[in-house]
Amino acid sequence: MLLRDAVFAWTPVNFPGKATSGQIRVGPLDGSRFWKVSYAFTRGADIAYWKDFSDERRLFEMLFFFNLAVTRDGLAVSVVHDAFKGIDEYERMHSVGDDD
Repeated sequence: MLLRDAVFAWTPVNFPGKATSGQIRVGPLDGSRFWKVSYAFTRGADIAYWKDFSDERRLFEMLFFFNLAVTRDGLAVSVVHDAFKGIDEYERMHSVGDDD
């Protein structure tokens, strides 16, 4: 999935009243209205101006969301990393220098 099409949805650890506490999901905008309501926060392609951002700005925002979910909201790094693996640009960041 391209970053421009990604919706980020997560719930902080110990968030009251949410069964998704400590969880994150990254998925395409299509159909997101059905699953994203289970989470406390959403960002990304479900925000009108997301597609107007430059590619570099979206990369910055993605890394900001990663940091926010881990440092402020207490999600495990491995949980967030695994959720982000479905984003093409994130995968390319982790394959730089890998032998093909």
